[in-house]
Amino acid sequence: MSNPFERFGIKQLSPTGLLTYQSNPSMWVGKTLFGWRDEAGPKAWCGNAVETGLHSRLNKAPDFLERAYNIFDQKAQGEISDEIEAGRQNIAPMIEQAWLAYADRANLALPLYQVKCVNWIDGIEVPLVGYLDFEWPEGIDDLKTTLACPTKARDDHLVQMGAYLKARDKKAGRLVYVTPKRFNVVPVTREETDAAYEGLVRAAKAVRHLLSRVHDKHDAAKLFAPDFSDFRWNDATRTMALEAING
Repeated sequence: MSNPFERFGIKQLSPTGLLTYQSNPSMWVGKTLFGWRDEAGPKAWCGNAVETGLHSRLNKAPDFLERAYNIFDQKAQGEISDEIEAGRQNIAPMIEQAWLAYADRANLALPLYQVKCVNWIDGIEVPLVGYLDFEWPEGIDDLKTTLACPTKARDDHLVQMGAYLKARDKKAGRLVYVTPKRFNVVPVTREETDAAYEGLVRAAKAVRHLLSRVHDKHDAAKLFAPDFSDFRWNDATRTMALEAING
């Protein structure tokens, strides 16, 4: 049986990518088959910075805050805007809240950081690969920065944790939500996340079916009618989508 992933140069799938396929297949086609760049913004940069700051602080680095700001500034590349400044100002208070969330683990052995998680799905020729923030002997943690602190695990985060727990063969984990003013640690079980993970399995099989049926990336783009009101679209990707569909 031929490998449709190989034909399109796809060497691996990701939980985030499959979630995108489920909710917005046109965007997945654009990013994966056409190579559209995923332009992250200040919110994502802030998340990267907070994760770096927390990791540095757990490692007892005195310059943990400076390291966090450096990550953010590298992403911003000198750009200036109200949104960028707001994101930068959230870094220090979010790191403080994250530190409070991890108070019970601050004196434990250092966790593994940015752990590569690999799963193989029956009938899918490429691996499902994701990266977990922190792994402790007791379980795994994924840090989520947000401006509105959830009271329970978000569905898409449960899906990601399903891939991580399965790959690392852990029974439980935690989603650690952090805002500039508070935090919420949400325990999750393997039972919860295994059910969510099945959605990724279905999405991976749907992607394979799509790739095995289309002639090329333009053929794939024409199969979907994008909803441009979705927040994932911007002017640049909207224009590229229309070009791909009409091309």
